[in-house]
Amino acid sequence: MLGQIIAAILGASSTILDKVVLSRHKVDVKQFIIVMFFILWLVTALTMPWLGGVDLVRAIAPLGVLYFLLLIFFAFVWNSIYYRVQKHETVQEFEIIVMMLPLFTATLAAAIFPDERNWHVFGATIIAALALIISHLRRDHLTFNKYSWQLIVAIFFIALEEQVRKVLLDWFEPASLYFFRTGVLAILFILAWHPAKLSIPKKSWPHMIFSGISGAIMMILIFYGYRSLGIVLTTLILMLGPVLTYFLDFFILKEKLQPRIIIAAVVILGCILYAGLMT
Repeated sequence: MLGQIIAAILGASSTILDKVVLSRHKVDVKQFIIVMFFILWLVTALTMPWLGGVDLVRAIAPLGVLYFLLLIFFAFVWNSIYYRVQKHETVQEFEIIVMMLPLFTATLAAAIFPDERNWHVFGATIIAALALIISHLRRDHLTFNKYSWQLIVAIFFIALEEQVRKVLLDWFEPASLYFFRTGVLAILFILAWHPAKLSIPKKSWPHMIFSGISGAIMMILIFYGYRSLGIVLTTLILMLGPVLTYFLDFFILKEKLQPRIIIAAVVILGCILYAGLMT
């Protein structure tokens, strides 16, 4: 569980750093994605001698290849949308929609996998997700623009990918699955967009490198969580991430912090403690 809390903290840090690079430094989204996936792949490659491992017999079987192709398809779609929206939306507008992801993810997992149907954990996850959404919802959030709808599509594909990850983690070690995922996606993004040259400002590189390191560690920890704790409980713990993002947003980007964020944090922590006792 500690690993998932660390992942939530790293996720909050990455969100803020990515927002700075995309919005303040005005880096091209396509170039950002290509460079970021290369950084993620390189960081993960460094972990392979210690954390890597693949059941090749099952991974290269037709069913294994099918699941991996589904993983790549879902990931390609949502990453193509996600960062473009992040560039145009404020952090708080962006996060309020991303907060719907736990509802999508937990409901799909409980519907698909019998071992995810611990109703105490599922109920705590749904309560925490609703508390988080309600505590951040404002009247103007009810009017969606084109980026809002695109982000909803993106989080639906994220939720689908998370279900496929759980299956593939029976055949891949978490670091190996993330290594192959990021490597294939980096190649696909280069082939799809074939940039003539990279024009990343020097001031953006430290942000992107730190975000890439944080992101790779975060995702490997999340993959371990899916395998050891299950999707639903991992999703519950990761809901600390949006709350932390708002605190970092307040200190770094100077966006207003509402007292109800603190209430949401207390509810989430209570749900995590309850779920921990019920597992």
